[in-house]
Amino acid sequence: MEKRISFFEYQNAVSVARIIDPYLRQKEEAETQKAKLEEELSKITAKLETVQEAINKNQKEIDSYEEGIVRIIGFHVTDLVKKVMVPTGKTTPAGKPAMTAEFVPTEIVTHDEANKQYIITIPEESEVPPTTENAAGSNFDGDKENLFAHTEETMFNK
Repeated sequence: MEKRISFFEYQNAVSVARIIDPYLRQKEEAETQKAKLEEELSKITAKLETVQEAINKNQKEIDSYEEGIVRIIGFHVTDLVKKVMVPTGKTTPAGKPAMTAEFVPTEIVTHDEANKQYIITIPEESEVPPTTENAAGSNFDGDKENLFAHTEETMFNK
């Protein structure tokens, strides 16, 4: 197959080639940069998957150990006990103070010495007041009174 073009058409193509040359170079640079970023992204994605697998594995282990506690008491171990690092009074070979871990009750757990029991106090949920004045639900007590007053009027006026 053969196609013939005029000298004028070819010169138009040359002019357009000169005009688009900087854009072609910028496009090639951008494609190179995109390829590098995609390679880095694939590495990061692989690392994320590895870390997520480790998280899932550790959570399965935690769940297996906590299962009996949660089933019997109804709370997770971290809700009942917290780890506190306490200095031992000694120093490590590096010159830092030596620490030991103690596991103590959290804020919701108290100890009853007389009965040799631990008491779990669940904080009551507090009602959060609305943030927008004169909006729907901004005056719960007033809305409740108006609702019941309206209901009583319609019930007894039938």
